[in-house]
Amino acid sequence: MKKLSLFFFLMLLLAVLQTGLAFSQEPVPSDSPQQAEEMLEDPFEDDPFADEEILVVSDPIEPFNRGMFWFNDKLYFYLFKPVAKGFRVVPEPARVSVSN
Repeated sequence: MKKLSLFFFLMLLLAVLQTGLAFSQEPVPSDSPQQAEEMLEDPFEDDPFADEEILVVSDPIEPFNRGMFWFNDKLYFYLFKPVAKGFRVVPEPARVSVSN
């Protein structure tokens, strides 16, 4: 049990560090001045709702949330999904036993 909790703690730490590194990267410069101009153009120029007030929701733990989402996504993809696929080939009495 102690090894499992250490594993999850290390995975959580890795997710938080990964998120912090993603936010610290500098933007890549564009190849041409025309591309830079296109990036600066307002995509919502003809938006009928442009005059409405924009509601900004503050999330003080956004980096943690992003890290946890990344961690959960990878955990599902690399652990739970293969286990579920393998569980399908287990005979039905054994599956019923596990679910009980």
